[in-house]
Amino acid sequence: MNKIKVISLIFCIFLVSIGCSQQSENTASDTTGESPSPGEQVDEKIENNLTAAVNSYLGELGVNLDTQQTYKTEYIDLNNDGIKDALVLMNTPDWCGTGGCSLFVFQGGEEKFEFLSSSSLIHQPFTISENQTNGWRDLVVEVRGGGAKPQTVTLKFDGKVYPSNPSLEPPINSEIIVEGVQVFPIVE
Repeated sequence: MNKIKVISLIFCIFLVSIGCSQQSENTASDTTGESPSPGEQVDEKIENNLTAAVNSYLGELGVNLDTQQTYKTEYIDLNNDGIKDALVLMNTPDWCGTGGCSLFVFQGGEEKFEFLSSSSLIHQPFTISENQTNGWRDLVVEVRGGGAKPQTVTLKFDGKVYPSNPSLEPPINSEIIVEGVQVFPIVE
């Protein structure tokens, strides 16, 4: 077993009391447990690059990186450039409420990840649609909790970012079947 897997295993055992699942949790100042897209392995360099990008972004926000900031990660090519981008779903009380959690999108590059977009009120799981807007795949999420009427909406890339607040987006027809990849599945 490589070092990352051993650390992830130890971390997962620690988290079992709070519902650790097959989807590993990450710590912002640590490289433990990034989870690749289903069926794929992500090498340590990619994990380290993403961790550095997350730490940098959180630092820009003024987040104290000495406090534990955990998140889940999915890697998927959102803009069809052949390079995996990263979806980072925060999962600590600072980033989550009854309306959902904060999601950060990082664009993958040859040697690093760059922060692209932030959306709040994201529930898991959600779907990365096959449909694209301005060259990026749409994110289909459910809005619920926090007093919001439950509905499904599509977050469409506007050329610069995804919408920051899904509850402000129009609902999609509930009879439409969305084709795509489900990410951040809930594992019990």
